[in-house]
Amino acid sequence: MNHIKSSLRWALSLIIALLLFSIQACKPSEHAKTASGTEANEAVPLRYAKLFTMKRENGCTRIDVFAGEKNSSVPVARYLLVPRGKAVPEHDADMLVVKTPVRRLTCDNGLEVSFLDLLGASKALVGVSGKVLISHDRVHRAIDDGTLAVTGYGRSTNMETLLALKPDVTFIITSFGVDLPFRLRSYGITPGLFSAYHEEHPLGVVEWIRFMGAFLGKESLAEAIFREKEAAYLAMQQRVRKVQKRPTVIAGYMRKGTWSTMTAPRSFVTMLDHAGADYLFKELEPERGYLLSGEVAMQAGQQAAFWLNTHSQASTLQEVLTEDGRYGEFRSVREGRVYNNNGSCFRNGKTRYWDIGMTEPDQILADLVAIFHPELMPGHTLRYYRRLE
Repeated sequence: MNHIKSSLRWALSLIIALLLFSIQACKPSEHAKTASGTEANEAVPLRYAKLFTMKRENGCTRIDVFAGEKNSSVPVARYLLVPRGKAVPEHDADMLVVKTPVRRLTCDNGLEVSFLDLLGASKALVGVSGKVLISHDRVHRAIDDGTLAVTGYGRSTNMETLLALKPDVTFIITSFGVDLPFRLRSYGITPGLFSAYHEEHPLGVVEWIRFMGAFLGKESLAEAIFREKEAAYLAMQQRVRKVQKRPTVIAGYMRKGTWSTMTAPRSFVTMLDHAGADYLFKELEPERGYLLSGEVAMQAGQQAAFWLNTHSQASTLQEVLTEDGRYGEFRSVREGRVYNNNGSCFRNGKTRYWDIGMTEPDQILADLVAIFHPELMPGHTLRYYRRLE
């Protein structure tokens, strides 16, 4: 009898355990797949970008964008990307709803255009800011033949032109200020705030292709492109892992008595470190964003072994010295180690560095490694840089 009771208890325990297991297995988890195959609730991990976040919820994508200021924890824009044909779910009042994939858009800078090209989505481009911030040859030709509208940028943005274009999204740089997004929204135009230029890591800049990819319904392609560029960059960075001697370097130019570091954004400073160089201005906090004391800059110039990213389209040392004769006191000038980032230019003479080069950080890094440590890059031909003679 005891043996029968024991067997019954064992069988009952087994049945209860199986029922509990079945209930738990059927219970939807926070990361459960929906019928469409998308994640019901999943944060999308970003590897380097710090100025936007992505989260998938019930087949939609939520994106928060942050400005470039340090310690900025409040998003300057929040988006809810909803696939076309899907009902818009409940959302916070401050979120901008965008139907994806976006079919019509405008851009105000060359990096956005380069991302469109990489994603095979250039046909969605119906307007650009003009020829000042975008130098792509094909864009200039399209402006000239009238197939691309000119919208202006910043305070000169032409709202009537934008309204006529009926873009799903108008991509703009966050540094143009809070008034432009407000104006766009007041006209019923959705601003797509773009902070890539303010990222601190060069791969963080490239990772914004995933931001653009989300709006275009090309998330998988954007991820694949980013991974390829990440691998190439990290492989190049490995070349300098054992470097012991790090040459000193400055970047920028004198402007009205102060030194401008606009040619050396945060991502470039990070890249200098990855290239095995010591940037002499890295500990300084520039006033008004990109300006340093002229006296401090001149002292650094007398010490630095290299000078990079000189002003404008200078291609010779004489052009540089014509701008300010004091440059002749720079060690880099005396020893012939001045390099400008205009080794590759568009037809209008402007450098491809900012429009296209920033999507190829491994190529820029290769140039820098070849400049600072030529023994590590035998036979390398500079692509984005040129030595000024």
